[in-house]
Amino acid sequence: MSFGSGAQRLLGALVVLYLAIIGWTLAFGGFDLSFGPVQIYVTDLSRPTQILALLTLLYTLVWIGRSRQRTFTAVAGVLSLVLFLLLGEGMMRVIYHNPNDGEPGFNRRMYSLRPDGQRWPTATGPKKPGIPRILIQGDSLTWGAPKRWEDLYPNLLLDRLNAGGEKYEMHVIGKAGLETNHHVEKLRRRVDAIDPDIIVYQWFLNDMEIVKSQRPFPRYRFWQQIPSWQEIARKVYLLYVLDQLVNRALPPFNTSYADYLK
Repeated sequence: MSFGSGAQRLLGALVVLYLAIIGWTLAFGGFDLSFGPVQIYVTDLSRPTQILALLTLLYTLVWIGRSRQRTFTAVAGVLSLVLFLLLGEGMMRVIYHNPNDGEPGFNRRMYSLRPDGQRWPTATGPKKPGIPRILIQGDSLTWGAPKRWEDLYPNLLLDRLNAGGEKYEMHVIGKAGLETNHHVEKLRRRVDAIDPDIIVYQWFLNDMEIVKSQRPFPRYRFWQQIPSWQEIARKVYLLYVLDQLVNRALPPFNTSYADYLK
């Protein structure tokens, strides 16, 4: 038996073993087996899938190295794959419009600003006689998904209140991730400068949590843990789309925030 064939058989057996482990985990969940001093446990699919990918790569390299024809076929396949990826990336860049924050092609400059350079009104300092000042505090819902500042609810509200003449001023504090404790601190530091007569607080269910330490934190699939993967996926359109499609096709990996609240 040559080294090549022996190594190929061993790697092939290990590939089958890890496919069985992954199949069992998908069907019945993780397991913990003990055989005297030997203990085998699987809590999630991250490590088994990483090992499977490495074994598959090694098996493929051994298989290719045993034949010139296979080597030629492998090189031709790699070139075809590269061409496919380049064409796919080009198509994605043509058809993928209007990206959101965290997606490839996103640029914060897409969020338009008012003529004064702000997203919303930011009235501070001495107030005008007879003109009450409204303070709106909120998180990402206030910061707003609409990229046009004219579509944000604070601007729409102020326009309606002041229809026919100025009746109110407004100052807005909005940023993704802000919660009640953050707003209390911001209000403590800035209340004198803003001097609001009315405070509108936009909240979400997360603001009602007393203990926040048990929130589900996002976990990443094994390939998403590759160094710089998240940064690369935000720049390569095709990679981002494939990553999202594969992630949605696999069994749920994270506890959703909605399930956690239930």
